[in-house]
Amino acid sequence: MFDNLLLGPGPDSLAGIFSTDAVKNNHSIAYMCHSTSLIDSTSYFELTEKHMSDANNYLLLANKSVHRAWPTDDVNSNKNILRDSYLVKWCDRVYVAGFFTSDASLLKIAGDVAWSCQIYVDRFLYNQEPMALCELYFFDIKSDSWFIWNKKWKKISKPPAPHGIYAVLGNGKLTRTAKKAIDDIWIN
Repeated sequence: MFDNLLLGPGPDSLAGIFSTDAVKNNHSIAYMCHSTSLIDSTSYFELTEKHMSDANNYLLLANKSVHRAWPTDDVNSNKNILRDSYLVKWCDRVYVAGFFTSDASLLKIAGDVAWSCQIYVDRFLYNQEPMALCELYFFDIKSDSWFIWNKKWKKISKPPAPHGIYAVLGNGKLTRTAKKAIDDIWIN
């Protein structure tokens, strides 16, 4: 069992940015992907069709709050959404960087990452996990601010340093301020 484990979609994502600090802090790293046939690493976990099917069930529930078409018109986006949706079912906390939106969704998160965030929150809304354990941290790139979700978004100075089993998702193209905010969460 891992004391501290970063789960992410791969080193080219936001998880890759987090992984530098994770390694410095003796955290283990595991990346989930659709196929490991082209990857030469033991830190990858290949998701099977069964995993993707399970994730699809989570997405159907999340659609009640996300209010977007599922599946999307983009096959690659669908695979990434399925992967990320499966990933958040097994973590204690989720760190996300992205943008807020003003659409009709519950979480008001723009882009494909909204799906996995909603699936994480659904664990507490519908699966009877205690709401006090919900740790969804969101860095809004536009406002350069951290937020935590607990039935609504609340601005915070910064989230706690990553620990336990945590997922990292979102936009890998960060501003200088966003990169600094991510680095700063590792400082006590």
